[in-house]
Formats: sequence, C-alpha cells, structure tokens
Amino acid sequence: KVKFISEIFNGDSLNESLKKKYESNDLSHLAYISSKDINVINSVITYDNGLRIPKDGIKLKVAPKGSSLLCIEGGSAGRKIAFTNQEVCFVNKLACFAIKKENNSQYLFFSLKGSPFQTQFKLSMTGMIGGVAISNIYNFSIPIPPLKEQTAIAEFLDDKTTKIDEA
Repeated sequence: KVKFISEIFNGDSLNESLKKKYESNDLSHLAYISSKDINVINSVITYDNGLRIPKDGIKLKVAPKGSSLLCIEGGSAGRKIAFTNQEVCFVNKLACFAIKKENNSQYLFFSLKGSPFQTQFKLSMTGMIGGVAISNIYNFSIPIPPLKEQTAIAEFLDDKTTKIDEA
C-alpha cells in the first residue's frame, strides 16, 4: 500500500490577499505551486510563476525536494503529476508524496503515472468536480520491488522519457 512507502499530505490554499503578499521572484524563497503550474503532457513544474513564500517563519506545508505532486481534485485530478527538484509550498488541490526511507522517490513518481495506480485513482473519484480523498489513496496498492530494482526501473524510465521529451 502507498501509505507504507510514502507520507501523503495536501497543501495550503492562499486567498487573494495572501497571493498579493507573496508576489515575488526572490529565488531565496520557496516557490508556491498550484495545479496550473504542472504541465499535463510532460509533468514539468513551472517554478517561476511569481509566487514565492519566505522560508523564515513559514506556516505553509512544504513538499521536500524529490517528492511527487499529484492533482487530486478537479478536471486535472490524476492527470497532473510532477516530480519536485526543489522544496516547494503547494495548493490544497495537490497531494505531496514524500518517500519514506529505503525506497526510490523517482520510482514512486513513475508508479503514480502507471496504469495500476491510475486505475485505482479513477475508480475512487467522487463528487461533482471529481476528486479522491487522501484517506483512500493511502490504501492504493503499487508494486514495490527491492530498492535496487526500483532504482534501475526509475533510471530506465527517466532516460527514455527524457529522450521522448527531447524528440
């Protein structure tokens, strides 16, 4: 089950006054990511969206570098998935999958994009706007081979997807 290999939590929404307060391009601050900042085709995150959260005294949840973000609500639910290459704050429509020790974080990212996880996600969607509760995602099953195999699979898929993106 996903809960055994990853901590899963959603982010925090910002109201309009907070968005104005955090308008910044200061790279010493954490990027604030919303679902619109994730490209649905190539899973690339746009970090330079003009919203930055100061690191000191931060009250928002932070996704660690090397975690996966998955849109869990709305029209992009299950379709927008990205891998973070830096610490970020993020909106409540996204769930962070922060890998637990002894597992490969990129393997988890590719597993979230894979058919077994996606099938479980689609079957669990509820509500008018469509979404899946984190409490349901905890119990989704994904195959977990030994760490060495996870790493080999992740490296292979990263290489192939990079070549496809470049083409």
